[in-house]
Amino acid sequence: MDKETEERIADGRIKIITPLEIHFLSSDSKTEAHITYLDENDASGSCSCQHFDFRIRPKLKRGEITPHEAGSQCKHIVLARLILGDRLIKASIGLRDEKKETNEERWSSEKEDTNEANTAQAEVNETTQNRHREVVQEEQGDLPREEQ
Repeated sequence: MDKETEERIADGRIKIITPLEIHFLSSDSKTEAHITYLDENDASGSCSCQHFDFRIRPKLKRGEITPHEAGSQCKHIVLARLILGDRLIKASIGLRDEKKETNEERWSSEKEDTNEANTAQAEVNETTQNRHREVVQEEQGDLPREEQ
């Protein structure tokens, strides 16, 4: 996200109330805010700004434009969607990295367990092979029996 938008969020000119409701302090008036609701109009969004109320909303109601169509969103809705998308991407990256670390730890632990199991199995295999050789040699008469 651009530096100016981040600054506007930090200084309170843009307030993220919920992921779907964002308030934009009007540049004309320090007391007026434009409120965007991203869950309205089939998730295309709505806004309390004059541009949306007087130009876009009437066209949507008359069916001249449909939600998500070009011209169905004011600049506040577009920016709100960019903010939401940016936040979602960053959160997803954080979750992915946490999961990756957890998977790497799990893989490392499983690798150690596998190595231990492989070592134990190799010892069993070696003992079994040695015993098998002894039995074969006894049967062939190459080794004296312990009983004799």
